[in-house]
Amino acid sequence: MKLGLKGNIVLNKNNIFKGVNAGSDWYAEHEHGIQDIFQKFQTAAYTPKVTKSFLEKIRFKSKKTKCGVEYRRVNDLSCLRTGKISYQNSTYYYIATDRNSNQCKEYCKSYTNIINKNGFAAFWDWKSFLFLFTENLKEEYDVLNTAFNEKDIYITIYTPDDYNLNPGLYLGIISREDPEVIQEMENKDID
Repeated sequence: MKLGLKGNIVLNKNNIFKGVNAGSDWYAEHEHGIQDIFQKFQTAAYTPKVTKSFLEKIRFKSKKTKCGVEYRRVNDLSCLRTGKISYQNSTYYYIATDRNSNQCKEYCKSYTNIINKNGFAAFWDWKSFLFLFTENLKEEYDVLNTAFNEKDIYITIYTPDDYNLNPGLYLGIISREDPEVIQEMENKDID
């Protein structure tokens, strides 16, 4: 896994936390996809439609991109790992796939300055991810963790209402998504 560039927490139009974007990296930019992540969570189609406006906003004109822009709802949480780790008198919280706390701590050691500067860091590849939160963002960690446990999460690449944001693995909280974004995803089919 590699550090996502400019990963961040994402707020809805009411400034309420609604998800995390891991930021761009090789996998997003070169369209390797995230099918292995979809498979790990046994995702079901949430709204696997791609809208014409979506494609226009992200500057793709070909229907070939349909395979890379999907919204999938999580079903199986057996690959999910969550917890906290302590390092250099600080506490960090993690949400990850297939990682144990020792592996998460190694990432924390290597990227302490970035994590502390932003309060957050994201690492991912085509088959796994790791999100690290500082104590300052514990509330966001708790909300995301709860959303996973309630299977109120969808996974995609790109933040749905900000297509110019760095493309990257996006974990969105369905119940906190802006209604017009949900409506757009559900109503407009590329065909």
